[in-house]
Amino acid sequence: MTETAGVSANMALALEALGWGTADHWMRMQASYELAQARRALGSREGMSAREAVPQ
Repeated sequence: MTETAGVSANMALALEALGWGTADHWMRMQASYELAQARRALGSREGMSAREAVPQ
């Protein structure tokens, strides 16, 4: 898998300045992507405790 850089706040503002959506939109997309990645990494373990879900 190829790693790519995420969208930073500064990048989101730069994209907004170019007229490519709003910075808020880009940041929401990045947060959604990161959440989906974390869910995939944890798998679909049902009954997981909060302690297991939080990295130590």
